[in-house]
Amino acid sequence: MNGNLKKPITVSGGNANQTFEVGDATTYAPVTLDFPGTATVNGAMTVATTAGDHPNLATSTLDPTKSVNRYWSIANSGTGFTSYNPTVNFVAGDVDAGATPANFRIQRFAGGTWSTSTAGTRTASSTQATGLTGVGDLAVAEQAATNFTITASAGANGTISPAGSLTVASGGSQAFTVTPNAGHQVADVLRECAARRAVSA
Repeated sequence: MNGNLKKPITVSGGNANQTFEVGDATTYAPVTLDFPGTATVNGAMTVATTAGDHPNLATSTLDPTKSVNRYWSIANSGTGFTSYNPTVNFVAGDVDAGATPANFRIQRFAGGTWSTSTAGTRTASSTQATGLTGVGDLAVAEQAATNFTITASAGANGTISPAGSLTVASGGSQAFTVTPNAGHQVADVLRECAARRAVSA
């Protein structure tokens, strides 16, 4: 279905499940919505998918360079639920070069705000989120790396290399060389204004 697809959500014993056979002119990218004991009132959902990154993806904590180049829009018509688990499907041509589908996460955009989710089952062509509590636009990508700034400087009678401000990714490392001037030795090394240990020259 190229466009908006509206289908009923029928509750049975608190459970509901519906697949939306959506896509665009060239790509089939269906969505399954699962309500595992979390649905309360019959209603309907409308789903569509749009090719290209979400226009607000840069304001999320996802990495736009390691994303699925499409997003899915979900609207609710009267369905009562506490949470649901969406699974979105995509094709290899939608995936950025260098992206790893096993690391994909779904974030939901609604009311101008991104919400994170818990990752469910992930395959090379699908990604699931669990425990979503609202509808909106769903985007898929790897989590953007968290970077830290380290500022290194030396006191009198010595040098540190590299010096100045450096950016280090979360989980990464940075080596420094501390060199005392002639006739001096390193007394100690400070990190975050706390003495770590004495270092012998």
